[in-house]
Amino acid sequence: MRVEWLPEATRNLTAQLEWIAERDPWAAIDVGDAVHAAVGRIADHPAIGRPGRVADTRELVVVGTPYVVVYRIERTVVLVLRILHGAQRWPPA
Repeated sequence: MRVEWLPEATRNLTAQLEWIAERDPWAAIDVGDAVHAAVGRIADHPAIGRPGRVADTRELVVVGTPYVVVYRIERTVVLVLRILHGAQRWPPA
Protein backbone atom coordinates (compact mmCIF):
# COMPACT_ATOMS: atom_id res chain seq x y z
CA MET A 1 0.00 0.00 0.00
CA ARG A 2 0.97 3.59 -0.47
CA VAL A 3 2.14 5.38 2.69
CA GLU A 4 1.44 9.00 3.58
CA TRP A 5 2.96 10.75 6.57
CA LEU A 6 0.85 13.36 8.32
CA PRO A 7 2.83 16.53 9.14
CA GLU A 8 2.55 15.76 12.86
CA ALA A 9 4.23 12.37 12.36
CA THR A 10 7.07 13.99 10.42
CA ARG A 11 7.48 16.59 13.18
CA ASN A 12 7.49 13.83 15.82
CA LEU A 13 10.23 11.89 14.09
CA THR A 14 12.32 14.98 13.33
CA ALA A 15 12.15 16.14 16.95
CA GLN A 16 13.06 12.70 18.29
CA LEU A 17 15.99 12.32 15.91
CA GLU A 18 17.30 15.81 16.66
CA TRP A 19 17.20 15.05 20.40
CA ILE A 20 19.05 11.76 19.90
CA ALA A 21 21.59 13.33 17.49
CA GLU A 22 22.62 15.90 20.11
CA ARG A 23 23.75 13.00 22.28
CA ASP A 24 24.78 10.36 19.73
CA PRO A 25 24.62 11.11 15.98
CA TRP A 26 25.12 7.47 15.00
CA ALA A 27 22.25 6.38 17.21
CA ALA A 28 20.01 8.95 15.52
CA ILE A 29 20.86 7.45 12.14
CA ASP A 30 20.10 3.95 13.43
CA VAL A 31 16.76 5.00 14.92
CA GLY A 32 15.77 6.86 11.75
CA ASP A 33 16.63 3.82 9.65
CA ALA A 34 14.67 1.54 11.99
CA VAL A 35 11.57 3.75 11.88
CA HIS A 36 11.65 3.96 8.08
CA ALA A 37 12.14 0.19 7.83
CA ALA A 38 9.13 -0.35 10.12
CA VAL A 39 7.00 1.95 7.98
CA GLY A 40 8.13 -0.03 4.93
CA ARG A 41 6.95 -3.24 6.60
CA ILE A 42 3.62 -1.58 7.34
CA ALA A 43 3.29 -0.67 3.65
CA ASP A 44 3.81 -4.32 2.70
CA HIS A 45 1.70 -5.78 5.54
CA PRO A 46 -0.70 -3.12 6.86
CA ALA A 47 -2.23 -5.34 9.54
CA ILE A 48 1.18 -6.10 11.09
CA GLY A 49 0.64 -3.73 14.02
CA ARG A 50 -1.56 -4.32 17.04
CA PRO A 51 -4.92 -2.57 17.41
CA GLY A 52 -4.25 0.96 18.63
CA ARG A 53 -5.26 2.68 21.85
CA VAL A 54 -7.29 5.11 19.76
CA ALA A 55 -10.19 3.75 17.70
CA ASP A 56 -9.42 2.88 14.07
CA THR A 57 -5.65 3.03 14.55
CA ARG A 58 -2.90 0.47 14.70
CA GLU A 59 0.47 0.60 16.45
CA LEU A 60 3.77 -1.00 15.52
CA VAL A 61 6.65 -1.02 17.98
CA VAL A 62 9.88 -0.24 16.13
CA VAL A 63 12.19 -3.18 16.86
CA GLY A 64 15.26 -2.24 18.89
CA THR A 65 13.88 1.17 19.85
CA PRO A 66 11.36 2.59 22.33
CA TYR A 67 9.36 4.12 19.47
CA VAL A 68 5.88 3.29 18.22
CA VAL A 69 4.46 4.06 14.77
CA VAL A 70 0.79 4.98 15.10
CA TYR A 71 -1.07 4.58 11.83
CA ARG A 72 -4.47 4.15 10.23
CA ILE A 73 -5.34 1.95 7.27
CA GLU A 74 -7.60 3.60 4.72
CA ARG A 75 -8.78 2.16 1.40
CA THR A 76 -5.60 2.47 -0.63
CA VAL A 77 -3.26 4.22 1.76
CA VAL A 78 -1.62 3.81 5.14
CA LEU A 79 -1.57 7.10 7.05
CA VAL A 80 1.30 7.47 9.51
CA LEU A 81 -0.31 9.56 12.24
CA ARG A 82 2.39 9.85 14.89
CA ILE A 83 5.80 8.55 15.92
CA LEU A 84 5.78 8.34 19.71
CA HIS A 85 8.21 7.27 22.40
CA GLY A 86 6.67 4.43 24.37
CA ALA A 87 7.28 6.24 27.68
CA GLN A 88 5.83 9.59 26.69
CA ARG A 89 2.32 10.69 27.54
CA TRP A 90 0.09 9.81 24.62
CA PRO A 91 -2.18 12.44 23.13
CA PRO A 92 -5.91 12.08 23.73
CA ALA A 93 -8.10 10.50 21.06
